[in-house]
Amino acid sequence: MYESYRLYETNSSILSYTPNSCVRNWSFSYGSNAQRRPCRICNDEQLIPPRRFILKIADYLAIYAAILSTAIAVWNYAQARPRIKVNVIGGMDTSTSPSRMGAFVYVRNLSSHDVPLSAIVLLFRFGSTSFAKRVRHLVKYRQLPRTVGWAHASLSNYAVDDGCPTVVAARSSHRIFIPEAVLERIANQSGKRVLRCSVQDQLWNRIFSNHYTWNAPPSS
Repeated sequence: MYESYRLYETNSSILSYTPNSCVRNWSFSYGSNAQRRPCRICNDEQLIPPRRFILKIADYLAIYAAILSTAIAVWNYAQARPRIKVNVIGGMDTSTSPSRMGAFVYVRNLSSHDVPLSAIVLLFRFGSTSFAKRVRHLVKYRQLPRTVGWAHASLSNYAVDDGCPTVVAARSSHRIFIPEAVLERIANQSGKRVLRCSVQDQLWNRIFSNHYTWNAPPSS
């Protein structure tokens, strides 16, 4: 079964033909992409039109619909995932008299739905963090060595109420205040003035905060 071609004459009119009809007396213009092959009837060379990929309006609409549906699926997936940010910053608690210096832990829910929290844990430096120890941790537990060299301690060990378990509403935050006396206890245990916080949800997903460092209180 012969293949049909669309040929463009020099006068811009469009003709259709099949290779079993001789077109040696026609003149065509195909530009630099034109090819030649012997005619199957008269064995003379004839121009073969280049293969062109022609899109119709329906094709463009189908491509647009596919792109739009993919973008909507990605957006819905991003909105369904819980997005939590944890920050530790220094500050002063003015809710008591006198005011107290310390650090605030902010757990911000950036997602469009409520996120339940099960625990908030303090992490402070403890032990060495050599490269070999990180590699062993990665091979043994198949997890990123983000907590190698860090000790975990519950806030209840320092008489600090973390308010957990709790539910953080959408587009809102949960705040915890750590007094300066607790920070000094952590510094005495660790030997370093740096800590982090880890927030765990009901599915045991953990989110880590930034590294927070503080200076020693001025001597009286």
